[in-house]
Amino acid sequence: MPVIALEMKATLVNVTDLRPSDPTNFRWYMKLRCMNCGEQPEHWQYVTISEWLEVPGSRGEANLIEKCKLCGRVNSLNIMKDSFQAYNVEDSEQYHPIVKFDCRGVEPTDFDPRVNLVAVDVFS
Repeated sequence: MPVIALEMKATLVNVTDLRPSDPTNFRWYMKLRCMNCGEQPEHWQYVTISEWLEVPGSRGEANLIEKCKLCGRVNSLNIMKDSFQAYNVEDSEQYHPIVKFDCRGVEPTDFDPRVNLVAVDVFS
């Protein structure tokens, strides 16, 4: 059960806080690599904590299920509850974890913060 933290590094100017607007519905867009064969498709996938899927051949559930097109392995990823952290001005220009994933057979390799990130300015 490897836990992978998504870390972010940014320079915050006139911003005190950067975080998802709604962590329960935020879409984390990522590129994923199969840990069994190393296959990494070029398409982006998203995972959200509010969506649950049944893992085939198991009694478990996961936020994302992906079958590798190269080796056929079924991989899963869960967003760990209560792992969301805001990126604060104190963390400016340093890597800081913002969310953690429980990865089973898959590894995130790229992140695209497309929508719904909220920046709180110093004047609020």
